[in-house]
Amino acid sequence: MPPGTPAPADPKRPLDGVVVLELAHYVAGPTICRVLLDLGATVVKIEPPGGEAMRRASAPGDWVPSPTYLALHREKRHIVLDMKSDEGKKAFFRLADKADVVVENFRPGVADRLGIGSTALRERNPRIVYCTLSGFGAGGPMANMATTDGVVQAFSGILEQLAARDEPFGPPATFAFADLWGGATACQAVLAALYGRERTGVGTYIEMNMLECALFARMLSTERGMVSPNTFVARGSDGVDLVLQTVPAIIPRFLELLRALPGCEDIADDPRFSTQEERIKNEDLYLSRLREAIALQPSDHWVQTFMKSGIPVSPVLTMQESLHHPQVVDRGAYSDFDVPGLGEVRLPASPFVFDGERKNTTAAPGLLNSETAAVLTDLGGYSAEELETFLGAQRADSDKVGTL
Repeated sequence: MPPGTPAPADPKRPLDGVVVLELAHYVAGPTICRVLLDLGATVVKIEPPGGEAMRRASAPGDWVPSPTYLALHREKRHIVLDMKSDEGKKAFFRLADKADVVVENFRPGVADRLGIGSTALRERNPRIVYCTLSGFGAGGPMANMATTDGVVQAFSGILEQLAARDEPFGPPATFAFADLWGGATACQAVLAALYGRERTGVGTYIEMNMLECALFARMLSTERGMVSPNTFVARGSDGVDLVLQTVPAIIPRFLELLRALPGCEDIADDPRFSTQEERIKNEDLYLSRLREAIALQPSDHWVQTFMKSGIPVSPVLTMQESLHHPQVVDRGAYSDFDVPGLGEVRLPASPFVFDGERKNTTAAPGLLNSETAAVLTDLGGYSAEELETFLGAQRADSDKVGTL
């Protein structure tokens, strides 16, 4: 976005006109670009011949996007560049010369070895915001260690915090917490850098890693096992699980409510449950009594009862049940996609609402290489002759996903 660019006309797209080049793969890096796209940016996803790792997980020649891939990459513009070839690098530089943001999550040093790191790009385009998000950071004894979401959860204390007191550790949270939190935190840094650039006219190099983002989140959470017994799961008579969270501020109200409920009267007046210290000391008995009482009525009865009293409660839903719930439907916080090979798929919409309007899309991710020619023409300024030369030099491999 050059200096003096007018403010976006569409209130749902505050980043309209911002061009982002995504060299990222898996989940953490693409999450940064997913959020920027939902805020109105144009995101060009650059993949190597054969596609990035998550795309390659499908059978060659029969690619069907997974729900995760669909959620991360819908509406992005998909191109293929071979960064190990002269033509691929040349095309990338042409795009980067006009781009606002570059995002990558290679291991430290990989981008520089390819000649496409922040130093090379900022010499050509001083306004560019370059963000790298690695696992453990560019320095230190673990800088080049292979990293996954579960490894970061274990190393940062997240996994330890999820375990109940004195219980064995279970597997990492399966919703890719470290990936998603790292991506969301890095996105904040990109937005701050774009804001700063509007005042200084100069971009910046952002170096972040999943471990330090996870440690920041862990710092803000409770000690191991201290969520219980304030937060617990109980099952109604209809077999539906409920989560109740009786944070300290509402414990008096919760206990008062129990006095009026059949099967719960004596819980509120039992001295073994009268204080937080006593409830922790007698946690097993306390939760057992609550679960026995809740099992006497169907889940909807308890949801309505606790909601009326201001007690936080929710049935345990699948994502699809949540996306079809009247609350989500009324808010329009969903998108329906018709995906070949999958049929109709419902996914969460953008969570951003500006001036009462939500940017939404039903555009599924493009096929590999589906927009290479168009992007190089539109954003890279390629002539027909230059495009023909590039396409002729780009490697083709019919055994890989998609076609080149």
